Amino acid sequence: VANAFNLATGSTGIIASSITRLKISGVSAPDHYSFTLQGKDSTASNVNATVANINDLTSLKDSINSVTSNTGIVADLVNGKSSILLINNEGYDIVIGDLTSESSSTFDVNSINKDKSGNLIDDINTRTLQGLGNNSDSVAVVGQVTLSSSKAFSVTPGNSNNHFNSTTSDVSSSFASLNDIDLSTKESASLAMERLDSALAMISE
Repeated sequence: VANAFNLATGSTGIIASSITRLKISGVSAPDHYSFTLQGKDSTASNVNATVANINDLTSLKDSINSVTSNTGIVADLVNGKSSILLINNEGYDIVIGDLTSESSSTFDVNSINKDKSGNLIDDINTRTLQGLGNNSDSVAVVGQVTLSSSKAFSVTPGNSNNHFNSTTSDVSSSFASLNDIDLSTKESASLAMERLDSALAMISE
């Protein structure tokens, strides 16, 4: 989808990007966790980690990052160290499958989306993955397409079944100020760079 929009960037001045974000918002108990992780590669990778402290998921983060070359997924600790943000910057689905844990522990998963102001927000629907080897052990999150430009713009959907609106009404861009950029995390710093790039493009026009 993003590539289709970018074919017209020369005439529209609009750049599309597709990024997939998933957050492991917490684990229920210290335990040994095993699951498959799939991103850009058609073959899933195996992730195994022992979590000794539910407020420190470093071991799980490191295990996820050990297969980044296959999945294209990078994991960072957030919320102190009690949660993990998984990101695929190419927009591939992030699929966690077949979770098992030695003591049938669970962990909660949320998709993360960018709102119109460029802020990252947790999806209100939390999925609890069960480490019991049953049908509640897997989840998939799709990417989010974001349109950006150094100038204001609007999108007019040609069909009510579209990516940006539930109707064919115009969808207008929102202004993102440089006043509230945040450099405290890798992801927020990346968002800040997007805003700075747009500001520089506006100056050069």
